[in-house]
Amino acid sequence: MFMKFFNFLIFFFCFQLLHAQNEVSDIPRESFVNKGLSEEEFILAKKMYLEMTKSETYVLSKKYTREFSAKVGKANLPPVAEISKWGKDRTLLKVWLSDNLKETTFSSVEDGLLLYENGLLQQKKLFEENRELYNKMIRASSDQRREIIKPEIKFLLHQD
Repeated sequence: MFMKFFNFLIFFFCFQLLHAQNEVSDIPRESFVNKGLSEEEFILAKKMYLEMTKSETYVLSKKYTREFSAKVGKANLPPVAEISKWGKDRTLLKVWLSDNLKETTFSSVEDGLLLYENGLLQQKKLFEENRELYNKMIRASSDQRREIIKPEIKFLLHQD
């Protein structure tokens, strides 16, 4: 169970935070380094995150991420830095899938690519729908970010 949970978290948060930082944020990185959110913004961000988790887009995004993670199974994943490049360069994912297909439950490399692409499309839609929240999460301190997503982590830890 721990490995399934760990794989899910890697993919889910790589999608969320990396794409939010690279594709959604209207804020230059240097303007918020180590500042964090005000108490008012922090409370609002926690509420916004909870509301986002109830959206259809979020549910679909999570579904695709879970399916991808489940099909990856116990295959040896590359470092997170490498996984984060898959969103911009599908050939890296294609090579990894080709090299590790027998260790996964994907029916083909194309099956893995399609599932990943569907998840990525939902993630992009999620970011567009929740631009304000993701801008807050990028500006949040590490402790604030952990607190914002805490309800979901508790939920994931209690799942089979």
